[in-house]
Amino acid sequence: MTLDGLSTGPRVVITGMAVAPDSSYLWVSEGSNNRVLRIRNPLTVPVVDCILGQNSKDAVLSNRGGAMGLNTLFYPGELALDKEGNLFVGDHAGEGSGNCRMLVFLASTIPAGKTAMIYGPNADREYPRAFGSKGIAFDSQGRMVVGFDPYVSGPPPAGQHFPALYRNPLTPQAASDDHVLDYFTAGYSVAFDADDNLYVGDNTRSRVVVYWEPFGMAPVPPPPPPPPPPLPVDPTTLTRTEAQKIGQQVTKALTTRKASAGVDVFRYVYKGKGWPWPEGL
Repeated sequence: MTLDGLSTGPRVVITGMAVAPDSSYLWVSEGSNNRVLRIRNPLTVPVVDCILGQNSKDAVLSNRGGAMGLNTLFYPGELALDKEGNLFVGDHAGEGSGNCRMLVFLASTIPAGKTAMIYGPNADREYPRAFGSKGIAFDSQGRMVVGFDPYVSGPPPAGQHFPALYRNPLTPQAASDDHVLDYFTAGYSVAFDADDNLYVGDNTRSRVVVYWEPFGMAPVPPPPPPPPPPLPVDPTTLTRTEAQKIGQQVTKALTTRKASAGVDVFRYVYKGKGWPWPEGL
């Protein structure tokens, strides 16, 4: 299978790939052409049916020759599919270059089975600028780990050396839930195995580090405690008027006595509850 038939340049630089679990689709980043292709039936009769970042099969300019938008790309790289089929695109493949962000295209935005070509749909989510994502991986629970380009300049997470943990990837946020704080300078290659163990490639030290259950480093905050049960009215603080008001409510519910008998009914309720009765009433 070749992709050169769609290209206008002499050479295509493939900067990322992601394949559907059932092999029905293959996503390919063409960094040099500033676009991402979806290829239907990659194992049998491959057909490109969607192009992200451009508005025609021949267009290859970064950000479509204009300003960055939700429907443009600038040297895209890493691709990843979550368990729901949503596509995450690292809009950034070169050191310190590109749009330095991450885009999310929901599965519902690019439906399967389309016969007409889809050009340049808008992304549904955008992680903030200076988000130089170089590696994206999901565990079996849909949680995400992102490895960053340490050469991106700007406010955090720019220049981040440590892979970040995100519990709710579909809610883009400036701050992650936690980081893999280890002896890294360029730990941006990330992957999970079937047991949710995390593998991180430390690219400046030529090693791979494995973490068992990495999300144990970012415990889920406990839910707030339930409100305490309402305390019984302290009869020692009641005046006769207050007791009569409560007695009237009880009277309405339990008996047809006149309101003036409210104190008697209130006394009856207190006696049944075993609460002490205030002196003087």
